[in-house]
Amino acid sequence: MHVAIRRYQLDPASVEEVMRHVNEGFIPIIKDAEGFLAYYALNAGAGEIATVSVFEDQAGADRIHKVGCRLDKAKPRCITAESSGENRRRS
Repeated sequence: MHVAIRRYQLDPASVEEVMRHVNEGFIPIIKDAEGFLAYYALNAGAGEIATVSVFEDQAGADRIHKVGCRLDKAKPRCITAESSGENRRRS
């Protein structure tokens, strides 16, 4: 199992819009991806969002990370997020 935990710092005024984009745009794309198990996006307050992605293996996580990057480029508000990606692997 592969788990990726990421934090994003946003303009607090844009958090609702980004969370809506995650729920309506990103999750419908990744939910049927090979190896996908779960995805959580949490509003941590003060403009911070934390995400947890769970996949069967790192290859599945890597494929979806590429999808997320393309979505971020299509939605400029998302790329203003400063990502400090911490990847954790659990056996």
